[in-house]
Amino acid sequence: MKREIARRISAIMIFGAAVMTAAPAVAKPASGLGYYAYSPGSKAVAMVTPSYAYVSLKQVRSGKSHADYYRAAGGNDLYHLWNKSGAGTTVWSDSGSTVGEARVCNWVPDNDDDCGDWEYD
Repeated sequence: MKREIARRISAIMIFGAAVMTAAPAVAKPASGLGYYAYSPGSKAVAMVTPSYAYVSLKQVRSGKSHADYYRAAGGNDLYHLWNKSGAGTTVWSDSGSTVGEARVCNWVPDNDDDCGDWEYD
């Protein structure tokens, strides 16, 4: 339990530093380090952790967003991680099999959501 908490705290610190220093045009760091996906206008950013087992979704500005992603063991199942908690908040997925590709979408009421590009490592 303590190891899991320490791992999450470490990932949050890395995520925070990366969000503050990364430009939206830089979607993927070097292979094996996890990767990032941004919503249009960078209103939200998702990080697939270096273990590829977790997805986090930070709402950078006001609004609601979701990260869509595929897992290796999920076949063609599309997973969704929602952040409806407001600017500055981060939500985490449960641990699971390796995350393949991911994208982030800004929620648009009564319309198609505004989604960024699919990203992968």
